[in-house]
Amino acid sequence: MSMRLSAEYVPLAGVHVWAITGTIRYRHHAELYYLENSAWDVLQGSRNAHTWSTLFAAWTQIVAQSLIAPVAWLFVVFLDGGYYRCLFAHNYCNLTTAVQCKNETVMEYYKSSHNFDKISGAGEYCPHCICNLEGEDASYLEAESQIYAWVILILFGVSTFL
Repeated sequence: MSMRLSAEYVPLAGVHVWAITGTIRYRHHAELYYLENSAWDVLQGSRNAHTWSTLFAAWTQIVAQSLIAPVAWLFVVFLDGGYYRCLFAHNYCNLTTAVQCKNETVMEYYKSSHNFDKISGAGEYCPHCICNLEGEDASYLEAESQIYAWVILILFGVSTFL
C-alpha cells in the first residue's frame, strides 16, 4: 500500500515514523512511504484525535506483533536448555568436587591458560564442567529451563488475547 504524504503530514512522518516504528521503506521519491497499516493509523490517524485508550490498544498490538520473533527465539532457547545449563552450571561445578576436574591433565591445561582466573571465577569453578555438566544436575537445569520456556509461551499467548 502506498501513501502520498501531504505537506501537513511530512514533519510528523519524518520524525515519528523513522524514530518509532522502523517499518518505513523509501521508494523513488521522499513523498512515497510504505508503512504497516496499523502503525500508519496510530501515527497519522484519519485527521481526528484518538483517545488514550485507543492509542494504547493500537500500540500494544503493534508491540505484541513485533515481539513474536524474539519471544519465539526465547522459547526455543529455553526449551533446548543448553544456554540455561551453561549459565547456571557454576552452582554445580565446584573446582574441588567436580568430576571433570579430577583429571590432572585437564586441570594442567586450564591452569596454564592466562585466562584461568576469568574462566574459573578466581579458582572457584571447574572450567571444563561449566558447559559439560552431566547427570542429575544437568537434567535439573534443563527441566528448569523448559519450565521457563512454557511460562514464556503461556504468558505471551495469554497477553496477545487481552
